Amino acid sequence: MTVFYLRGVGVLGPGLADWKQTRDVLAGATEYRYAAPARPDPRTMPPNERRRGARTALWAVAVAEEAFGQSGLQPSQAASVFTSSSGDGETLHQICGVLAAPVREVSPTRFHNSVHNAPAGYWSIAAKSMRPSVALCGYDASFAAGLLEAAAQLEADDIPVLLVAYDLPYPGPLRTVRNIAEPLAVALLFSRAPGGERLGGWRVELAGKGTPADWTAFARRLFGTADDLLAYHDAPALRYRFAAFDGERLAGALFVGRAPVAVSRSWICERLEVEAATPADRLRILAGRGGGNLLEPGAIVCSCFSVGINQIAGAVSAQGCRSVDAVGALLGAGTNCGSCRAEIQRIIQDAGVTEKVGGHAAE
Repeated sequence: MTVFYLRGVGVLGPGLADWKQTRDVLAGATEYRYAAPARPDPRTMPPNERRRGARTALWAVAVAEEAFGQSGLQPSQAASVFTSSSGDGETLHQICGVLAAPVREVSPTRFHNSVHNAPAGYWSIAAKSMRPSVALCGYDASFAAGLLEAAAQLEADDIPVLLVAYDLPYPGPLRTVRNIAEPLAVALLFSRAPGGERLGGWRVELAGKGTPADWTAFARRLFGTADDLLAYHDAPALRYRFAAFDGERLAGALFVGRAPVAVSRSWICERLEVEAATPADRLRILAGRGGGNLLEPGAIVCSCFSVGINQIAGAVSAQGCRSVDAVGALLGAGTNCGSCRAEIQRIIQDAGVTEKVGGHAAE
């Protein structure tokens, strides 16, 4: 079992200038607003390289810089994995245009930038890194392939690994073959050792027929070097619960049962980012619920503002919201992209309430 830690994140895309802005949008703290991204200006690349480098290289290096800026790690000490589904379409377009012209003289710089591992090369030079570097392409599975490769390098070499995934739109005729609507680049920096700041974690739900002979030993292997392990066992019912802590921070939790476990999943995930200093805090984590007055959001209906089905149903039944607009005014759900409005309307109808207009029930 390999345990690794997320040490830094970099993001660049339309309306997403960096990881901080992206995190606020994903958490529902900030409304997403589309804005065309500015040309990246990665400072680790020399001015002439920033001028003549491929757009993919600029985007990839920019998010890599941001990830390392949060980590306290040295770029020269990390291996890297660069993955893209389509490479540099702009450079390929330029080369194809030259080859279709009467004089077929391809610029050496354009040829250099057309190679799939050009962004990885620009980064290795800028970071002064002699560590292993891999460039991958797996079409729509490129990110998954990159993540798997990064995990394999962490296991094999026990050094930090930078994963950078990027794709930019193709120009001209090539877009009819591969239509990437908007540019996006993401960098994730991993290490086997935890850093001073936790950036989040993973939530995974699995089902299977086999069971470990010793669930406590399984949990200890799963959580690696955690300082303390709190456990609850109900062997006849095959119910086990574990919460592992590094100091006053939750390192991870494991809930096992014959049926889907009754825990507040969103609340548990939030505990990864706060301290659990008291015994009561830790027992609540083991119980899987923060308290009787806390509403479990349920399945997310509005992704823009992370509003769950239970919150919407509560707004309808307890707060008197009888229309999609009323739910939006109270919770924000359905007020951004609008894709969830039909589902909100269905929840209102399932609750058996009707919107009143002028003192009469609307038909």
